[in-house]
Amino acid sequence: MGGYVSSNVYVIYGKSGRGKSAIALEEAISCAMQGANVLIWSMEMGWYEVLVRLYVSISGEFGIDNNPLEDVDMELGID
Repeated sequence: MGGYVSSNVYVIYGKSGRGKSAIALEEAISCAMQGANVLIWSMEMGWYEVLVRLYVSISGEFGIDNNPLEDVDMELGID
């Protein structure tokens, strides 16, 4: 994709149920963790659902818990 250009607006579009909201939230979290100012304007999800997705994604990024599953250590986000 080549990255983003400052002061432009980007639109994610596609059919219903394809993961547009998930992609947008992951990009927003990534940009915010790099120090960017991010505005999340979610028209289709309630504030609680957005906060839950943010919490799960951020906690998964840091690998809070470790779960051995069939001799494979997997880092988990939520304890």
